[in-house]
Amino acid sequence: MQGDDERRIIEKNIKEIVYSVSFIRPIPKDMFFQIFLTNSMEVNIKGTKITAISDERNIDFIKEITFMGSNVQQWVEYFLLSLKEKFSLKVEDVIWSYEVYLEIENNVKLNLNIPSVLPLIGNVTNYGIVITNDPDFKMMLRNFTTVQIDKRIRVIKRSESFIDINNLLSDLEKLLEKIKT
Repeated sequence: MQGDDERRIIEKNIKEIVYSVSFIRPIPKDMFFQIFLTNSMEVNIKGTKITAISDERNIDFIKEITFMGSNVQQWVEYFLLSLKEKFSLKVEDVIWSYEVYLEIENNVKLNLNIPSVLPLIGNVTNYGIVITNDPDFKMMLRNFTTVQIDKRIRVIKRSESFIDINNLLSDLEKLLEKIKT
C-alpha cells in the first residue's frame, strides 16, 4: 500500500510532461493533418498540445511530433495506432526514437553526504544528484536515461522502443526508494 501512496504522490506532483516521437525519415505533414483532423502544425485536444516540427530541408515534411499536457500517453498511442491502421506503416520502420521529459515537484529530502568541494554537473550543488547512462551528457544516443534530483526531479528518457509513462514512474519510484535508504 505504501508504494501505491508514493505513486499517487509522484503522479500528483508532475509539473510538466512532454512526449516526443522522432522519425527515421521525415513523414509528409498531410499524415499529421489526417490523423489529428487539422490543417495546422499545432493542435490542442482535451488538455494536450500536439505540435508537428517541420523538417528544415522540406517544409512539407515533419521530423518530430511533441505531445505536452495531461493525456500525452493516450495521444501518442492514438497516433501510433493511426500510422498502422490509416497508412499501413510499421511503426518500427518509421520511428527513430521515443523521448519522455518529466518534471516533478520534489518532496524527497536527500542526505548525500558529499563534500561541497566535489563538482557536479550544471548548477546542481551538494543538495542534488544527476544519474545517467549517457557517457558524455550530450544526449546524442538513441537510448539513454538521465535523472536529476534537486529541488525538482527531472527525467529524460529516450528509447528506440515505446516508452510507457506508468512504467517510467514505477522505475523512478524504485530509484527514489533506493536513494532514500
